[in-house]
Amino acid sequence: STQSTGERAQQTLSASEMTELYTAHVLPTIQEMLLETPPLPTLALRIVLVLLEVNKEIALEEHGIVTALVELMKDCDVQEGTCLLILETLTGVLSAESTDFTWLYTLGLPEQLSLLILKLGVSNNAAEQAVLAAISCLTSILNYVMGVVKKALQTKEKAAGEEILRASQCLVNTCGVLLVWYHYTPAPPALLSIAQLYGGQYKDFFTPYNVDIFVGSLKDTDEVTVKTTLKILKRVIGTDPVLLQSMLPGTKNQLDKAVNAVRTSYPTLATLSEEISKLIQRS
Repeated sequence: STQSTGERAQQTLSASEMTELYTAHVLPTIQEMLLETPPLPTLALRIVLVLLEVNKEIALEEHGIVTALVELMKDCDVQEGTCLLILETLTGVLSAESTDFTWLYTLGLPEQLSLLILKLGVSNNAAEQAVLAAISCLTSILNYVMGVVKKALQTKEKAAGEEILRASQCLVNTCGVLLVWYHYTPAPPALLSIAQLYGGQYKDFFTPYNVDIFVGSLKDTDEVTVKTTLKILKRVIGTDPVLLQSMLPGTKNQLDKAVNAVRTSYPTLATLSEEISKLIQRS
């Protein structure tokens, strides 16, 4: 006999039931699939992404999945679709409130992510989506570091702040890629976070190429981007004014002129731009 609509509905699993089913029977096999030969890793990543869409708090590491993700990053071909899937999965993991960042540091995630971002930065064929996903992952880690440092300052636990800064030092290496991709929305805030944490430790902030990027961004029609750029300049120059001394006079004047022009374009940023101009002239 023909089934009624009600009978068919009763036989349809709910999203939560499907998640429970996959958690019990599929997740235990994912780690092995991730470490197998293609196309199994791609299939496994797609399954995990679907599960994260339903429940981003799903316990992936109980089945060694996050550990496998970090392993996959080591030999990831940035020109393949698997790279994007790895980064999208990692984005989901990092956005979960239950994520244990201490464990991720034990796995060496900051180092592997930094290396992958550098590989993406030098590749001529890296997908735009992959770069942006990598910057998203970087932002999540930087937000975590900022939180630990802030708490350390509030509680006067200096050692905890210094420890996380040392463990995250490798993230400074991503500054060059962030500058290349500076015209994309996620890059300026990530670069600002690194500048706030590490000042002028990235020694190539003021190469002619990078100064052109800063100057271009100060002419941006988006006030948020302009303000972010000014904050980066103030932090970097304020902590390490020696960096400006290596600049050619013409390049230095170009930067100073662009900073001063902000006063006219954005009166609300006049004070900030004046402070930076004084720092530039003083160096």
